[in-house]
Amino acid sequence: MQLRVYFNAISGVRAKSVNIKRPEIREEGRVMNNNGMEQVVVFNHLVDKYGVNDAPSWDTFRRWRREGIKDGTWIPKVISDFPATMKPDVKTQVSGINDPILHLSIIAAKKSVAQHAMNSSSDAACIRAVLWDVHQQLEPGAAVLAYLRKSLREWVKAYRSSPPQGLVAVADEDPIEAIMNEVDEE
Repeated sequence: MQLRVYFNAISGVRAKSVNIKRPEIREEGRVMNNNGMEQVVVFNHLVDKYGVNDAPSWDTFRRWRREGIKDGTWIPKVISDFPATMKPDVKTQVSGINDPILHLSIIAAKKSVAQHAMNSSSDAACIRAVLWDVHQQLEPGAAVLAYLRKSLREWVKAYRSSPPQGLVAVADEDPIEAIMNEVDEE
C-alpha cells in the first residue's frame, strides 16, 4: 500500500510518496525471526510471498529488526548449532536430563577437578586446566564453558579442603545392585 502526498497549493505541504507496509508482513517477519531463522531466509520468504512491491526492502527489514531488538519484540540471533525452535521430546526421554551436553560437561569437569586440584599452583590455573579438558573431551561450546567457570572455583576449593582418601566406601544400598535386582524380578 502506498500513500502518496503531493504538493498542496493551499497548505504548501509537499512530500514524496511514502511506502507503508502492512502490519501482518512485519509480524510474519518477527515470528520467523523469533523462531531462529536467518535474516536472509526470512527476508527472501517475505519477498517470495508478498512480491517486490509489498515486501520490505532489505534496509527496512534490518530497521525492523533493530527496532524490535531494542523494544524486546524481536529476539536477537543466538549463535548456536541448534535452531531456537528445537524442543526436547519429553515422551522419549528416559533419563530426565534436560541438557545432556551440560550434564556430561559437569561430570567431566568434576572428574577433571579431582585430577588438577592438587597439582595446580593456583585456582585460576586449575580452572583453566579443567575448562581445557572439558573442551577437549566434549566441545560443549562457549555458553557451557562460561556456566562451568562460575561453579568451578567452589568445586576446586571444596576438593582441596577435603580430598577423598583412597577408595570411596560403597553405601549399603548400591544403586547398580538395586537396578540389577529390579531387572531380575521382571
